[in-house]
Amino acid sequence: MNATVLSNGGITRPVPAVLPETTLRWVIDAACGSTTGEAVVAETPALSLDDRAADRAFHVERQRQENLESVFRLAARCPVEDGSKPGVPDSGWLELFIEGAGDAGQEVERGIWARWLAAEIAAPGAISRRTLAFLRTLDAWELESFHEYGAFAFAFESGWRFLFEDDRARRELWTYGREVDLTTHWVEIGLLSPEVSTLFTGKSRGLRIVYRQRTWQLTAIDQDAAATEPTATGLRYRKFTAIGQQLADAMTFKTFNGYARNVIKALQGTVGLGFEELAAAG
Repeated sequence: MNATVLSNGGITRPVPAVLPETTLRWVIDAACGSTTGEAVVAETPALSLDDRAADRAFHVERQRQENLESVFRLAARCPVEDGSKPGVPDSGWLELFIEGAGDAGQEVERGIWARWLAAEIAAPGAISRRTLAFLRTLDAWELESFHEYGAFAFAFESGWRFLFEDDRARRELWTYGREVDLTTHWVEIGLLSPEVSTLFTGKSRGLRIVYRQRTWQLTAIDQDAAATEPTATGLRYRKFTAIGQQLADAMTFKTFNGYARNVIKALQGTVGLGFEELAAAG
């Protein structure tokens, strides 16, 4: 908002309003401790600068400790795969982890840090230091949006996630809101591959793709064309990067079976590839 003052010439001119003191005090209190904001804004501090600095350091470290212990408690409840060989993360990795997890003020962040710690203990080397550093660069809205976006990813049998780069698949995604499709942004910040790959008709027979508990095996509808032109046509797709994959692995996604069914139906036979759904195991 702008305030106005009357100039000597009788002309009113907008003057930028200052921050409300109550809001500014709240921000200072949150950053430095509950007794600091009012004193700093009023310029009548009851404590010396050294004492206020000590209070701020205590406040910050206390909050970081609280965040870190919350992450440890969550990690203790994370399931690990059978046959894993637990180990202790190396000291450099652990130092980066403690720095990042201590700053995890939101629940979704703490959940991700906890799953990464559990994964690294279960299989040392599973989570890269680059991934730890990357998470600290993400805004809250990016974490929330990637959590929505990842719910629409298919995966190969290896578990590696991808989305089809096809207008029919994209239109199906848009039925859940165009704002969900932030593909360009994820490419730009390094969560999705900048390159588009292809499932070639003649080379992809027998390949299996997965969406949650459902699995499809690719088949060649036109066997003769597939044999003579194995790389002539295919389905385009975009993979998650290593960082995107590790971030997605630490998230729990909603299931949209209708989306998966409609995408497969739309792509069925379009480039000579068929999708044969397999019965669920046992």
